[in-house]
Amino acid sequence: MLKHLVILAAIGVASCSHPEPASLTTHGAGNHDMQAHRYVITVAQDETGAVPSERIEAVVQALQSHNAESVEALEGLPTIIVTARPDAIRAAEETGFVLVVQADGLSAPQ
Repeated sequence: MLKHLVILAAIGVASCSHPEPASLTTHGAGNHDMQAHRYVITVAQDETGAVPSERIEAVVQALQSHNAESVEALEGLPTIIVTARPDAIRAAEETGFVLVVQADGLSAPQ
């Protein structure tokens, strides 16, 4: 339970400024796009307002099939914490079950 609260707090801090994940921007070619970064993925609800486990499993499978370094689906939440390259994130989005992808990190002070 405490683990989930800590992660939710981190998600709240990371979402304060809604930065676009640096690796998903289109800055020219190079090694930058090949680096793995940490992301928080929120899986979309179905028409009943629930998040079926099949949706979470499909997103996890897409990430794993594109060699994500680590994938952790949070029990009881529609949230997946992943360290992966942008191609794995794009594969997860292509499942049609991803609601939001956020870079996991702190925003610069304002």
